[in-house]
Amino acid sequence: MELILIVAFLASLVAIAGILYPFKPFGKRRYALFTLIACFVVIGITAPPPKSEERNTESTANPSLVAPQRDIATQEPIEVEKIETKEDVEAEKRSRLEEKIRESVESLQWSKARNRFRTLIISDLATDEFKDEIEARMLELVKPLPASKRESNLKGYQFLAAIRPKNAQYGAKIKSYEAAITTARQRAVTLLRQDEDRVEGITWYKHPNQPRYLNSRSTAYLYIGRKGAVGRPWLRMKVQYTSSSWLFVKRVIAWHDGIKEPLISGSFERDNNSKIWEWMDVSPSDNQIEVLRSLGNAKEAILRFEGDQYRKDVKLSAGDKRAIREVLAAYEVMRSGL
Repeated sequence: MELILIVAFLASLVAIAGILYPFKPFGKRRYALFTLIACFVVIGITAPPPKSEERNTESTANPSLVAPQRDIATQEPIEVEKIETKEDVEAEKRSRLEEKIRESVESLQWSKARNRFRTLIISDLATDEFKDEIEARMLELVKPLPASKRESNLKGYQFLAAIRPKNAQYGAKIKSYEAAITTARQRAVTLLRQDEDRVEGITWYKHPNQPRYLNSRSTAYLYIGRKGAVGRPWLRMKVQYTSSSWLFVKRVIAWHDGIKEPLISGSFERDNNSKIWEWMDVSPSDNQIEVLRSLGNAKEAILRFEGDQYRKDVKLSAGDKRAIREVLAAYEVMRSGL
């Protein structure tokens, strides 16, 4: 085969020379041209395939030999995207939801954990293994809670009932704590003392633990206003600082069980006699109410009063924390009309 190629190649050279300068055996240029074409045909038929084609053939036969594609600009290998199956997508979604539920459980956000668990159930992704895991962990967290932690107990057992709807014990616990919360809220209203402003037609509901005077002590508390016997109630928040020297308070930071968040900032009013006192009295925002709720339920709660140059930390007493809880409970009762 190689000899034929050599002969054809040499003949093609002779034919080219015959085209340029006719000589025997061609005689005329057209005979030399016909000879050249014939040589090309022979070379085309007998020539072996290019080596690159051989490599492609081998690569097709053996996928492991296929070189990775590279980006033209960077020459970095291009990863071939794997086609995900329905099972892969469901597994990823299940894993993501399970992790979020675990995070909510450990951060004691049990209402959020229950909502996320419902998403898992609706998506038909909940496994028996995960239910067992979360139920066991929730029982570890809920059982040690004292009965006085009614709200936390209720949220915990509501989540447990979502995990095990047929568990009669969880249902009974829910009813018990719901009744206890309703009773406590109704009792909270009767605890508040009432100050009537006959000129404005407003009744102010104040907790007995509330400071009687602005210069009594540094603290934060809530009280409730209502016009008439059936008017819609509203909340007020007072934050006050008292000392023997000015602080010129600009902001107050709330710290509760290791969590720090802003409570209030702005222009504080000021007055003095033998002592000084600075205060703000406002309608609290939803966020401020939640901060106060966290302070009221915390094991340890601190208010940091920050001034122009100095700051002062004040630890909330058990009485101040209880007052916040009970005023919020009374407010819920008055607002719902119970």
